[in-house]
Amino acid sequence: FDDVLDDALGTEWNHHQRESWVWMRKRFIPYPLQNNIHRLPKEELETCLHGLVDVSNKSFEGPPRDFKEWLIRKFGQGLYD
Repeated sequence: FDDVLDDALGTEWNHHQRESWVWMRKRFIPYPLQNNIHRLPKEELETCLHGLVDVSNKSFEGPPRDFKEWLIRKFGQGLYD
């Protein structure tokens, strides 16, 4: 794939540094959020970590009913809130 694009574009590539942020709890946190929750205040960080630990120790039957349930299953209640 890269060879085809090199042939088509030659040296006309545009390079972009990807930078994404999440607005959470009145501040921007770099994406991916899970890797950067250390930027939250200590109490909120602990709540988010507890939620992540809780969902990692659970097993769920069937698919989530809706998007909210998917978010809670994936990230825990602390990050969802």
